[in-house]
Amino acid sequence: MDLYIVRHGEALSGPVDAARQLSDHGRREVNAVAEVLRARGVSVRQIRHSGYERARDTASLIGTVLDPP
Repeated sequence: MDLYIVRHGEALSGPVDAARQLSDHGRREVNAVAEVLRARGVSVRQIRHSGYERARDTASLIGTVLDPP
């Protein structure tokens, strides 16, 4: 089993809290990472994330590209 740990993309500026979302730049960063993973043939069975909004958004963007079952 392989485990991939991906940090969320750049978040919007503001107080450090769980509700900060990804910035547009952060979304582009995450999409670029997801495309690299797909190009390298990475497949995943599941994606887990913390309860932070930016982590959930990151997981969702990666899931869109890698399409786990």
